[in-house]
Amino acid sequence: ADSAGDLITGEPIRAADLNTRAQEGITLLYTELNTLTALNTGGTGNISVNETATGGDLQITSISQSNAGGNGNISINTAAGTINVVNIGSGIGVAGTGGISLTVVGSGKQILVNEVISSKTGSVTLTAPGAIINTDDATNDGTITTTGGQISVTSSAANINIAGDLSSSGGRINLSAATNIAMTDGKKATSLNAGDTGAVTMTAGTSISLSLIEADGSISLTAGTSITDILIGNGPNLDGDTADVTLSAGTGIGTG
Repeated sequence: ADSAGDLITGEPIRAADLNTRAQEGITLLYTELNTLTALNTGGTGNISVNETATGGDLQITSISQSNAGGNGNISINTAAGTINVVNIGSGIGVAGTGGISLTVVGSGKQILVNEVISSKTGSVTLTAPGAIINTDDATNDGTITTTGGQISVTSSAANINIAGDLSSSGGRINLSAATNIAMTDGKKATSLNAGDTGAVTMTAGTSISLSLIEADGSISLTAGTSITDILIGNGPNLDGDTADVTLSAGTGIGTG
């Protein structure tokens, strides 16, 4: 819109640190930000932010749809920049039924999750050409959780590193990486519910390194090269009374 009346449209909001709050949604089509905090408190309206190529990388301190009766989604997109959910805020959360989508464009650009991402019944979708890494350790809380929605993580040209738990109460967890999928020892991808319909699918162009997958419906793992166990100790890599397990690898299962 030409809100200034100067016949120029698509002018970005530029800020080092933007903190925005609304009751009926937040839509920012053109931004050039370093850090973003956003809160929608009402029952309707999405949070939609598009960072321009000039804006580059984007740090997310906190983004929230806080109304438990709401249906608003969260959608954050960068045209040429890494998205980093930093560990100094409260992460990204939806208290209602809406979903969460983070989409990155630009060669080698990544999604880094160092603080919690959570939804209720809405899906969580992360898409990037570069690596996607979620980290839960002594200084980070990068878990990804939904109580019924689907979790989808796609790296179109690089790897996925699961260094924090992924959890969905029966919704499918789907990971797809152009190169490898690597889980950190002790971390879990869990899809369990009373109806025994939980499912976990991993597809890697090269290898899959397994810690623990829990699903009570189906598990499907496909690797271009190998599927190997990196879990310390003698515990199982696949658990949860799974009814259907499919493993496919180009060079070996259990060995490289």
